Amino acid sequence: MCVCIRCKAFAVRALGLQSLRLGYEPVVVGLSAGGLLLEGAPSPADVAAFVDDYAQVSPTGLDEAQRRVAGAAARWVLAFNARCDLAMLSGEPDPTSALGRLLEHRAAYG
Repeated sequence: MCVCIRCKAFAVRALGLQSLRLGYEPVVVGLSAGGLLLEGAPSPADVAAFVDDYAQVSPTGLDEAQRRVAGAAARWVLAFNARCDLAMLSGEPDPTSALGRLLEHRAAYG
């Protein structure tokens, strides 16, 4: 479970005590959107839905530039996780892994 708490232009993200993060709100939103789901890495639609949902409940929303920042942060998490997938790869990548998602939807993550 991921929890995001907003305070002015910053947000806190917590997946557990080991991953407590404070940062610029769109970055934290993107890092959360790009994180792993129970079914594996998020698809482009999952990332977009997370950012949209957050923007709807945020008092100030997210403007277009902030959405681009969130998207870039999500891609960073996916790339990091794909690097880990690649280091442990034997055979074809799992299509639900970060590496598999990026290979399948490369352009859609934009």
